[in-house]
Amino acid sequence: MTGPFADSPGTCIRSRGAPSIQEARQFLHGTEDRFDLIQISLLDSFGGSAAGLYSAAESYLYTTEAFGLYLSRLSDSGLLAVTRWIKFLPGTL
Repeated sequence: MTGPFADSPGTCIRSRGAPSIQEARQFLHGTEDRFDLIQISLLDSFGGSAAGLYSAAESYLYTTEAFGLYLSRLSDSGLLAVTRWIKFLPGTL
């Protein structure tokens, strides 16, 4: 975070490097760095998820091996945050 709030006590985003535009697993295989936060959030669109379009699609971001890689790249106090769309069936809430 930059600008007037960069040093605020509540700031939780601190960048120590340049952003990288790569597939997550490819990036993590290319570094031995440890991270305080690895976030995988809402990579699929809600419309496609709600319609069931991704039910048969393969995503290597969610395999057992991928989660092992994510966990291996966390710092000692690091967090892995994964957010996915969820569709509740009628009458289940």
